[in-house]
Amino acid sequence: MSIRKPISGYRLADTRQGDTLQAIALRELGDASKWSDLAALNNLLPPYVVDTLAELEDDAGDPPPGRVLLVGMPIKIPAPGPAPSGVLDVSDLFGTDLDLSGGLLSVSEAGDLQLVSGVPNLRQALHHRLETHTGELIFHPDYGQRFHELIGGPANPITNLLGASYVASCVRSDPRIANVRDTKAELRGDGIAVSATAVTIDGKPLPVGGE
Repeated sequence: MSIRKPISGYRLADTRQGDTLQAIALRELGDASKWSDLAALNNLLPPYVVDTLAELEDDAGDPPPGRVLLVGMPIKIPAPGPAPSGVLDVSDLFGTDLDLSGGLLSVSEAGDLQLVSGVPNLRQALHHRLETHTGELIFHPDYGQRFHELIGGPANPITNLLGASYVASCVRSDPRIANVRDTKAELRGDGIAVSATAVTIDGKPLPVGGE
């Protein structure tokens, strides 16, 4: 008899074009037969994952909101084990990096490169991630956002909803972000305005976005 330990935590993974729960289970857990675990953990109903909202609109028996994932939205993956704790210094929690302004390094009056730490560093990192098109960085092909793909398309609620899901996926891909809420996107001519509230791993809200 096998005994399965209860799941004490989870991580988030992106859903991709053409995904099924079986494909996600194979990719993320190494076992396609664990698709039912994903359905239970995420409280999903058939068809579980869809590429477009049109697939739901064509379905006579629409599932309740939130019970089917739209491609680009994150899915919870079982990750047994407690979350790391005990980090008290915000600089340690969110790291330190070079301070960039308009893509240029900031230099002090003494000629030293300036650094940015803690929440300002996280805010800067999210800004850069949202400003970078997926595939733009050769050695980091998954880094960045996909909502630029929507520019030039129809400006309607479905496009905006898809853009919002891309924004959430982009922001959530930073390991210092625990969740993303209040995500919005609005296609405006040759640009797109986005906004969201990122919830950091220490539980604090951090507004992000722009045009």
